[in-house]
Amino acid sequence: MQRALIIDKHPLVRLALYDLLTNEDFTEISEANCNEDVLKHAHQLRPELIIMGINQYAELILLQKLTFLPITSKILVYTAVSKAHFYEHNLVASVAAIICKTEQLSAMRDAIRGAALDGRRIH
Repeated sequence: MQRALIIDKHPLVRLALYDLLTNEDFTEISEANCNEDVLKHAHQLRPELIIMGINQYAELILLQKLTFLPITSKILVYTAVSKAHFYEHNLVASVAAIICKTEQLSAMRDAIRGAALDGRRIH
C-alpha cells in the first residue's frame, strides 16, 4: 500500500492529482489545504509521497517546516515560482522534484513514478 498526501489550496487541482495518483496505484490518498495543519497531518499519516503546490512565500516556509519533520516522505513540488527561491531557502536538496506549472502533465507523472518507485532525484 502506498500512501500520498496532496497539499494545495485549490480543490480542482487536488482532484486532478488524486486521479493521477490513483492511476499510479496509490491506495491511500489524503488531501490538505496549505496551512499549519498540514504538518500534523503529514506527521500522523507518514505518506511515502507528498505533492505540494507552491505559489506564495508562506507556502515555501510551510515546505521548509515539512522538511524538518521526522518523516521519510519524498516531496514533489509543483510551482510557478522560480527555482532560485528554492535555492535561496536551501530546499532543493529536500525535495525529490520541482515541476514547473507550465510543464505537461506527463512531467508530474514521471516525477511520481521516479520518486515513489525507485527514489531517484529528478530536478
